[in-house]
Amino acid sequence: MTRPSIPLDLSPLPAGQRRVAATLIGGSKARTYAEVAKKLELSLGTVYEQLRRIRLNHPELYAALMELRRKQLEHRHVAALAKDAAHSKQYFRRKANRRYYERFGYWPWERWQ
Repeated sequence: MTRPSIPLDLSPLPAGQRRVAATLIGGSKARTYAEVAKKLELSLGTVYEQLRRIRLNHPELYAALMELRRKQLEHRHVAALAKDAAHSKQYFRRKANRRYYERFGYWPWERWQ
């Protein structure tokens, strides 16, 4: 099994912190802290604690890590907005069809049958 390439050098970090950081930014999608905890079989508090230690002991690495995470979350946010827009369009189309049915007694697509 090949590991995804990580664009940051995490070698200065202790093993536990390195695992959390690599799991957080590794992969093609941005993981939530809860997903990281589940994947590593750790508690959520442990994930927070490891990230806090990175922030306190390696501030430059933490800043780079969070910048990379921000970019990943930006892509995730754009995808979520697109999904939401598609869902909203379907939802409001259904509502309009329902109003039409309530007003005229038949569905809009039954008009020409």
